[in-house]
Amino acid sequence: MVGGALCWVASELREGYLERHTAREAAHRELQEWFRTLLETIPQMVWTSDGSGRAEFQNSQIRDYTGKSDAELAGGRWRRLLHRDDRRSTVALWRRMRERGTGGEGTLRLLGRDGRYRWFLVRAVHVRAVDGRLRQWIGTLTDINAQKESEDAKAEAVRARDVFLSVASHELKTPVAAALLQIQKAHRMLRRTEAAADLPGIAQRVAASAASVERLGVLVGTLLDVSRIATGKLTLERRRFDLTESVTSVAARHAEAADRAGCAIEVDVAPGVTALGDRLRIEQVITNLLSNAVKYGAGRPIALGLARRNDVALLTVADRGIGIAPEDQARIFQPFERAVSAHHYGGLGLGLWIAREIIEAGGGAIRVKSHPREGSTFCVELPLARGSSDPGPREATPPADGA
Repeated sequence: MVGGALCWVASELREGYLERHTAREAAHRELQEWFRTLLETIPQMVWTSDGSGRAEFQNSQIRDYTGKSDAELAGGRWRRLLHRDDRRSTVALWRRMRERGTGGEGTLRLLGRDGRYRWFLVRAVHVRAVDGRLRQWIGTLTDINAQKESEDAKAEAVRARDVFLSVASHELKTPVAAALLQIQKAHRMLRRTEAAADLPGIAQRVAASAASVERLGVLVGTLLDVSRIATGKLTLERRRFDLTESVTSVAARHAEAADRAGCAIEVDVAPGVTALGDRLRIEQVITNLLSNAVKYGAGRPIALGLARRNDVALLTVADRGIGIAPEDQARIFQPFERAVSAHHYGGLGLGLWIAREIIEAGGGAIRVKSHPREGSTFCVELPLARGSSDPGPREATPPADGA
């Protein structure tokens, strides 16, 4: 009887143990499944390795991003996906963490299956056993590409601002210093008793002073335009005006300066072209394009054309100078950007940006066609005024690239 009781007790204990063991295993499997589901649903890429750094697990996000299997990433082959500029620092970080047995973090660029690199924040923490032995590493990769691009854009904006302030201070000081020098000389000449005999020289210096002050006024006007555009306060009139007359008059005003630079302006404009827009602002754009053509035209003739094409007026300014590289042709329409060094060519790097803002605000478009050392052709499309008494349409034949 006692033996039977003992057998019963042993059987109950065994069944209880098995039930508890089975329950613990079920709970463990449930926890593992929950953890795996969590790792597969979070946006971060997660990996684990043993204490020596040998890979154990990567979640599906890693495989989806890299297009590589676990085997293809094992044995340190993941390093091949690092950007070449980040390999040394990333490998050094991983080695330093393993040697010290402490976690760490850093940033790196990782190659995706689409062939492009993206920025990631990598973090790793260590897991120790009860006896203090380093048992495992758990790491995450968080996509910070958008943040990095934003930081880079801010840094580039700061750099552009610093360059602009440097160039602007130089550009503003030059006409002020020139005007002051000429006025001082004219003042000394007037104080002489024989001042009447020096009137031609005095007049020449006063004229030079006026030119310097006029240049200063243009620079200040440019800065005011920047402020208006940045604050959304650039207002444009929308009226009918004689675009033919505007182009012709602007060309006449620049003819003397262009001739001195060896860049004679060859004018070919259609008669009676009536546009819709802000006449003064359009003339400002034409002035900027002609000034650039003289500056970069290498002492060769400039072709200024105006014609009708369908419902738009097509204005072209073509030089035969240094030209613009293809990769710079979109950039030059951005603020503070230029295709050449500010040390060799003056200016604030704002003219084309302001021109684009004016043209697009008036419903037009501006583009450039150019090749290095073959010149540049700037094409401006402006809306024609409806119901004008313009002659019949004339097809525009803009100059060839660099012509």
